[in-house]
Amino acid sequence: MRRMSYESVDKEMLKNFVYDTVLQKQGIKAVELFTDIAAFMAKQGFWFDIEEIVNEIETEGSIIHLDYVLPNMEYRLKSMYFPKGTIFYHESFSKTS
Repeated sequence: MRRMSYESVDKEMLKNFVYDTVLQKQGIKAVELFTDIAAFMAKQGFWFDIEEIVNEIETEGSIIHLDYVLPNMEYRLKSMYFPKGTIFYHESFSKTS
C-alpha cells in the first residue's frame, strides 16, 4: 500500500479548508479568501502557492471564480469565489436588443 507524503496530506487538508471556507461563507471576496488561506497555512506550519491551489480547486469544479468590474471603477477588477452549484442571474442576460 502506498503512503501519502506529508506534503500531499497537507495539500489535501488545505484544499478541503479552501472548499469549506467558500461553502461556509456562500461566496467570498478573493482577497478575504487568500488572507484566510495564508493564516491557515501559517497556523499549520506549511506553505503552498495560494493562487496555484485555488486555481487547482477551480479547475476541479469545486468552486466558481467570478471577476467583475463596477461602474466608475473600470480600472479595478474584483473577484469572488462561490461554491459549486451556484446559479448566477443578471437582468441583462434575459433582455433582447
